[in-house]
Amino acid sequence: MDNYCIIASGEYSWSYRLINNLNNLKLENTKFVMAMQDQAVRDEIKIGKEKNARIRIFYFHWSGYITDDIFENNECITIHTSNLPHGRGGTPIQNQILDGITRTRVNALKTVKEFDAGPIFCTRTISLQGCLNDIWYTIADAATELIREIILYDPKPVEQSNLHYNSNITNTQSYKRLKGSKNPLDSETLHQVYDIIRMLDAETYPKAACKVGQYTLEFSRAQLKNNNEVLCDLKIKMF
Repeated sequence: MDNYCIIASGEYSWSYRLINNLNNLKLENTKFVMAMQDQAVRDEIKIGKEKNARIRIFYFHWSGYITDDIFENNECITIHTSNLPHGRGGTPIQNQILDGITRTRVNALKTVKEFDAGPIFCTRTISLQGCLNDIWYTIADAATELIREIILYDPKPVEQSNLHYNSNITNTQSYKRLKGSKNPLDSETLHQVYDIIRMLDAETYPKAACKVGQYTLEFSRAQLKNNNEVLCDLKIKMF
């Protein structure tokens, strides 16, 4: 049976990187398509069924709600980046950076009703260093490896509590989605200033910013030098 793989994702440059990576794998009897809205996902499911193919839906940087009728009647796999079971929920990259976490995991897990709680098919370790845009490209590359592994080897998912590398994880905190910009100058340390700037430095995200008089100051491309200064680009706008 042929594989019909739907990449459900928002319209981001890293989403296109993922689909290009997957197409470049040239896996036999496997087709990858991208769907950016719920209706598009449903349309692709219909096409896959008409082809009598094995349909898998991979949710990658998908901000919409996945309805029960989709994940209960199809093979749905969520790509989530955190040291699960710690870090379920929204904006996990930014929340982990704020928590001082420097290495984490990109996980391919079964989509279930509870957010990011499904058993894990496979996982890859990545660094959370650099700006958010670069981190998302790293996640896309890791997701490519995970999807390839699932298609070629069909691994059985393992409950998050049973994974051997989770034996030292005692904090199973779930994250709340961060909204809007943040003022890096409210930070207590220069390292926190640096982290806030870089964790928002990607397309479609509100830049780290502060207001001074009638102006808005937006910060990007941060570098931490010797732990005693932060170099960055500054854009000044009237509001």
